[in-house]
Amino acid sequence: MTHDHGCYALACSTDLEIFEDLTDRAMSAPPSPASIDDLRSALDLWRGEPFHDLPDNSDAQIERVRLDLRRIQCFETLIVDRLIVGDAATAIAELSYETASDPFHERTWALFLAALHLSERRAEALIAFRTYESVMRDQLGVGPSKVMRE
Repeated sequence: MTHDHGCYALACSTDLEIFEDLTDRAMSAPPSPASIDDLRSALDLWRGEPFHDLPDNSDAQIERVRLDLRRIQCFETLIVDRLIVGDAATAIAELSYETASDPFHERTWALFLAALHLSERRAEALIAFRTYESVMRDQLGVGPSKVMRE
């Protein structure tokens, strides 16, 4: 709170500003427990669709897409940071949930397979790949990309 000319002004931040500040700080720093805490805190602010109460005009839709992409980038950076600092177990737990929530997001599956592989859970990684392959073929009629197959 600041005092100016006999009045008080309350400085506050929105969840969006806090999310972007935490994400910016974490993504500009090397992977560490602190960057992981910032990314996790940023993601914990996320609740539902951004600006769901705004009309579906093009500006609102563009901002929703931008923010959703930012959330995905934040999550993927969190997972990579966890893997770099050696916390594959937590990464696997978070990726298990995320792959179930969004079964078509290839990058999440790739990170899941990498985390399982790094944890020497290769049989589980193969099962997870087969699950992803089945989802893609059964629901979208396509196979995994060349990168995923390799």
